[in-house]
Amino acid sequence: MSFRRMLPFILLNIVVSAVVVLAILLWWENRRTPAAEMVAESLPTPTLPNATAVVNPAAPNSAEPTAEPEDKLPSHTVVAGDTLGNISTFYDVSIEDIMAANGMTDPNVISVGQQLIIPVGGLPTATPPPPTETPPPDIIPTPIPTVAESD
Repeated sequence: MSFRRMLPFILLNIVVSAVVVLAILLWWENRRTPAAEMVAESLPTPTLPNATAVVNPAAPNSAEPTAEPEDKLPSHTVVAGDTLGNISTFYDVSIEDIMAANGMTDPNVISVGQQLIIPVGGLPTATPPPPTETPPPDIIPTPIPTVAESD
């Protein structure tokens, strides 16, 4: 077969290949962008327990915002694409602390819509009860009598 007879087939092959590649790239980009934006929009801004509120001085009638109690930990609602690794990186909390705060045993098992407690600043440690005084024993020890040496 001569080059002249193959030229239309080669050109048709180039056009079809270019259209297929462009269609796949367009589909791939449209598939990834909304999911990535949805995950970025759904992640809440972490709140620090000891953060101070900024009051706008231009609004004289505004009431001072009330601070959250320090014992209340932020929560995170799991969305599609979330992993404990991503969540722990976002909040700067270890995966083990998140698992312990939520009573989880497997880090690979989370479901969409699940509310996770995020222990920002670490897990609260239990304070031991104050030591109790031990009462003195009722029995007073007596010295052991020594045996007299015989000559």
